[in-house]
Amino acid sequence: MEGITMTNKKPVEVVRDGAIAASVWERAGNRGRYFEFTLSRSFKPKGKDAFGYSGCYRERDAEALKRCIDRATEWIKEHEGVLEELERQAAACGAQAGPSGASGSKEADGDKEAGTHPVAR
Repeated sequence: MEGITMTNKKPVEVVRDGAIAASVWERAGNRGRYFEFTLSRSFKPKGKDAFGYSGCYRERDAEALKRCIDRATEWIKEHEGVLEELERQAAACGAQAGPSGASGSKEADGDKEAGTHPVAR
């Protein structure tokens, strides 16, 4: 998708209900960073050790899908303020850095060097 980039390769949160999961992702677009979620259903093929994942659902998955959607959207609502605060901090660091955008301070880089995600638990 044009104008949208992933800011991490793993979901920041996964909520599960049986075989159904909602994965919450942090994205960056033209209007800043935001969260969105994807849904999946896990299954284990007969005779295989590994699980498979599908984006197709059955009628019996409906209630678990609803619960996962509710939990994922609640998580997003609870954490939207974190992204807004990070955007404010980034804007403040950029303003302090001057026209080149480089401040040379570790504070401006946040937790990038440590490899941690500021929102993930």
